[in-house]
Amino acid sequence: MYINKTALVKIYGGFGNQLFQYCFANYLKCKNINVYINNYWFKSSNDKYSRKEIFIPEFYGFREANSFNLRLYEYSDRYLRESRGSIYSFYDDESFENKVHGYLNSFIGIWQDKKYLKDSQSFLLEHLSKNTTINKSLKKNISKNSVMLHIRKANYVGEELNLDYYLNCIKYIKNKHGDNTTINLFSDYINITKYKDLMERVDSINLPDNNNPEDVINTFSKMLQNEHFIISNSTYSYMAAFIKNSERNTILMPKPWMVYKKNKLLNFPGFTEIER
Repeated sequence: MYINKTALVKIYGGFGNQLFQYCFANYLKCKNINVYINNYWFKSSNDKYSRKEIFIPEFYGFREANSFNLRLYEYSDRYLRESRGSIYSFYDDESFENKVHGYLNSFIGIWQDKKYLKDSQSFLLEHLSKNTTINKSLKKNISKNSVMLHIRKANYVGEELNLDYYLNCIKYIKNKHGDNTTINLFSDYINITKYKDLMERVDSINLPDNNNPEDVINTFSKMLQNEHFIISNSTYSYMAAFIKNSERNTILMPKPWMVYKKNKLLNFPGFTEIER
């Protein structure tokens, strides 16, 4: 345990990434580390990808870092990063080895690793249930053999999953649960209907409404209303499946998760990997 040590966890990116980062913040909190959240990324326009902060730190039970905290960490990072000593240490996805060295500790990363997700299912359910839309979806009776199918293409140049992956997953699901399945497609790709082989196999299509600021929550809530999950290499659909993961669910995920980036360890019991 690390009593009296503090951590600043940066939150950035889309909703799926935000959930991973808050799970990591909770992982640190469970080690008795005093965690502050740096969500300044959402107040800046410097990043080329526009993303909304879906829930503020207090929603997850954390304190947002104030200007004094941010300045303290900024100076520490500028003058003490190289020493990585007992006063200040910086960590990212590659350098963190589950040991917190400094009194002040700065964390910047997505933290896509199942070792940081221990007890996170209950953490996410506890806090996300405070949102009315998500809570209604979690309490709603799920249609038997309903399947969420998520296809992610935006900002994924070089890492997009081949159409055959999705077709093979649908075949796997139907072989396991029978032809009486309902395939509910979710995608960020407006022109998804051009894939005729895919369209012949799906029962509903859910596309983003860029004019609706609540679309991220509404779509995520609809994802949660399914019994089985075919996920893309996206934290958004992964988290929907992770939250619903139980003995009754079939969850299919791509193998490997990424091709040109370091592979992620995300295959919890209940997740079946399908070659991409």
